[in-house]
Amino acid sequence: MENLRLSETNLKTLMIQLNAEINDAATNIAHKIVNDEIKNVLSYPPSPDDLLSENEIEALKEIQKIPFAEVALKKIIAEGVATAFFGLLNSIDGTDDPKKEFGEWKGVALIDRSFVDGDPYDFMLHDAMFEMYWEWKNLKEKNGE
Repeated sequence: MENLRLSETNLKTLMIQLNAEINDAATNIAHKIVNDEIKNVLSYPPSPDDLLSENEIEALKEIQKIPFAEVALKKIIAEGVATAFFGLLNSIDGTDDPKKEFGEWKGVALIDRSFVDGDPYDFMLHDAMFEMYWEWKNLKEKNGE
């Protein structure tokens, strides 16, 4: 049986893309905050939790007045995004497990598409993230968080 793993080429490309996504997200969000371009509807968390309160909007407007706020925000946002991705990658690597209350975990593996049988577009992880938000939120509330 072939060694089912992610090739070095795909691993390098994926990790470079991941770092670029972190940087781009942090840069774009920080820029929008300091230039009053944050809309009252965000893509995450999903609706209706995506609405900013009037107090939150006013707080963001105050940040716009602070020198170097955009650079500081970019670093802080990048740290938050990178921490989330690092945790996900730890779960994929098997060096950490998701919390038991989130469900059964048997482990996963990233492999090159050439090893996959069937329709590779049958299931999309990026769609599942938004769909599972409500289950996560319910578990969080159930645990009193």
